[in-house]
Amino acid sequence: MKKLLLLLKLPPPVTGVTRMCSAVLENNELFQRFNTRVIGLSYAKDVKSTGELNPVKFFRLLLNITKTKFTVLTFWPDLVYFVPSLTGAPFLRDFLFILLMKFFRRKIIFHLHGTGLKDAAQKSKFYKRLYCFSFDNSEIITLSEKLNYDLDFLSPSKIHILPNGIAPLLETAPPTPLLVKVGGEESQKLLFVSNFYDYKGIPELIELLTEAHKHGYDFTCTIAGEENNITSVALRQLIDKNGLTKKVKYVGSVIGDNLIELYKQSNIFIYPTKKDAMPLVILEAMRAGLAILSNPVGAIPDMIGNNHETLPAPENLISLLTNPAKTRKLGEQNRKTFEQKFTIDKFNSQLLKILMR
Repeated sequence: MKKLLLLLKLPPPVTGVTRMCSAVLENNELFQRFNTRVIGLSYAKDVKSTGELNPVKFFRLLLNITKTKFTVLTFWPDLVYFVPSLTGAPFLRDFLFILLMKFFRRKIIFHLHGTGLKDAAQKSKFYKRLYCFSFDNSEIITLSEKLNYDLDFLSPSKIHILPNGIAPLLETAPPTPLLVKVGGEESQKLLFVSNFYDYKGIPELIELLTEAHKHGYDFTCTIAGEENNITSVALRQLIDKNGLTKKVKYVGSVIGDNLIELYKQSNIFIYPTKKDAMPLVILEAMRAGLAILSNPVGAIPDMIGNNHETLPAPENLISLLTNPAKTRKLGEQNRKTFEQKFTIDKFNSQLLKILMR
């Protein structure tokens, strides 16, 4: 039986990457096919503290490096599955683990859950050298062929395509969009879910909602997520400034069954992100049968298509607000696409095939 070492980013904090790494640990067949050891790499207590430097993080780094070195020497894995950070200081931190694996000549399969390598390499010869040292002649897993442009300056031995996946809901029937009658018209419920990174499009979301509100269209919007570059205070100021106090509600960070219920109670998911790979929040919205408006960045076109009607533009939102039948139809299409392509079972089986080659 081959020996496999999993170097995984695990919660806290709860992000798309840490959730997918946690999903790897739930792949029972993986542990049946391999003699496996797991090292969880976690440094921040929450999303807000991910960019901070402090002695506790440095101590955890030393501890993780020591543990990894000891595991390599005593376990001597045939294969290392590593999910590294890709840019900035977090990549430099994870580069230490790459050095360790290269020094001991262990085979590594890198699973890349993001983008930014090409941009960083173009701006810095130093980063370009580190990337080439790390990823050239190694196997790489990416989320979509649409993300391969980010690797075109590298020479990996093989690139595997593996989309993210999440568990389907227990119910088999598609959820019925919740419509509330207001003055004889149907009021639709909108939803935005994301940690508050500055590139997730929160100002653009508020601008879009303001435009619909100015034209008299009725809706309510729930915003859920953990503070980061944008704070809850700044968000509330933005909401109040644009006259959306009665229309938009911020509910903080929502997880687990409460988050599932939030999707079930909504009709339209709006996600005007400017930079992303394959966001789990869109998969969650697809699973719940929501119509989705988002920018065609990263692998999002693989998920919801790439046409004008799915852009987070005022005319598209208004079209959905005034046509519930269209909203239901798009939501049903998204749900079927999720079931066909993006379930956790499909992710687990494909990952196992890649690791067993």
